[in-house]
Amino acid sequence: MGQIDEQSGDLGASPLATALSPAAPVEPASGLAADALQSTSAGCNCIAEMDAQLAEYNTRIQVTFAFPRDGSPSYTRPLLGTEKVAPRVRRGPALAIPTFCPFCGVRYQSGQS
Repeated sequence: MGQIDEQSGDLGASPLATALSPAAPVEPASGLAADALQSTSAGCNCIAEMDAQLAEYNTRIQVTFAFPRDGSPSYTRPLLGTEKVAPRVRRGPALAIPTFCPFCGVRYQSGQS
């Protein structure tokens, strides 16, 4: 493993330095999550497009997976962050799941993305 240069704080050629380097290429998501992210609705693939644009900043949109109780196929939606306001209330924060694409405005199909 590489040594830290004490004057500059540089990690040298360590695997961690390579992974954290701004010049390191960002690989697109792969596997099941990537397949789910390719289209979030019948009319748009904004999540995949935004992820492609955000890849140069080592960033991607967070999504949530839904597994309907009626047995229909699972789907993804963009995750909208919520937080608990009153810490003494035992209930956790509510989920905010959009019914329209926040980027292009296309309505998500019910039970699908």
